[in-house]
Amino acid sequence: NGMLKNYILRNGYNGFDEYMEKVEHDPAGKEARNLINALTTNHTYFMREFEHMEYLRQVVLPKLKVKEAARKDLRIWSAASSTGEEPYTIAMVLQDFFGLEHGWDTKILATDISTKVLQQAMLGIYSEEQLKNLPEQWKRHFFK
Repeated sequence: NGMLKNYILRNGYNGFDEYMEKVEHDPAGKEARNLINALTTNHTYFMREFEHMEYLRQVVLPKLKVKEAARKDLRIWSAASSTGEEPYTIAMVLQDFFGLEHGWDTKILATDISTKVLQQAMLGIYSEEQLKNLPEQWKRHFFK
């Protein structure tokens, strides 16, 4: 991994073995987090997998709406959420699907192995360019 090699050299280590020694013996785990951040690829954007979101809206949510009708409780886990585009898109799909229907408790758990991108995701700040694939009405309704 070129990014890891650059990180190792940039931070004054003589090589991979010396760096791994530091990772393994860092009681605070700071270097392990840095290693994870250096190794992970965080390529994402809004509506990246349009077909998946359409499948969620047209197939999965109607089935869950019937299955969970008594409890009106829905939990979704976005496991590799990167900078947040996927869980935010799921949230918009849920809002669009359920509309003004009251009583549904919907929650999304957004996680990622990279702490760096999760910090970005928690800010929820995106450029106009990042929002380009979203429907206009979603841009107006869900973003400032």
